[in-house]
Amino acid sequence: MIIMREINFSELDRTLTDKVKEFNGHDIEFCYQCGTCTASCPVFEVNADYNPRKIIRMLLLGMKEVLTEDFVWLCSSCYACQERCPQGVLIPELMRAVKNLAVSEGYTPEGVQEQYTKVITEGVLYKPSSYDNRKRKRLGLEAIDDDYTDDAAKIFEG
Repeated sequence: MIIMREINFSELDRTLTDKVKEFNGHDIEFCYQCGTCTASCPVFEVNADYNPRKIIRMLLLGMKEVLTEDFVWLCSSCYACQERCPQGVLIPELMRAVKNLAVSEGYTPEGVQEQYTKVITEGVLYKPSSYDNRKRKRLGLEAIDDDYTDDAAKIFEG
């Protein structure tokens, strides 16, 4: 949780919005902070730390610490905010841009890093269970092989 503090303007990164734009956050400057995104957000209803308006404001101010916060990873990409934004800001794309920028700057939450490692090494986050394959059989579908390691290696080899 971020506790708002007095802002020292000499510590701000004036290039932060430009960096976000490089990752497809082009319309960030159209936001005029009405709060419609936050009021529309189902994640905010259950976790007040996730506040799209605050994230955008921090980015516009150049508060680079927003990249190190876990709450930027909570966006579920439901698009409720985008549908209601009076300025047409593509907020889910903006949140993806923030995540990509965070990763490029070396900030990745532990859980996200674990998911990445699991996909690279095993090919999937969750292997199908025998229950999944029984259900597929009842539906007339083929069983899913549970070894994706070779396929993942082919996909990710550079």
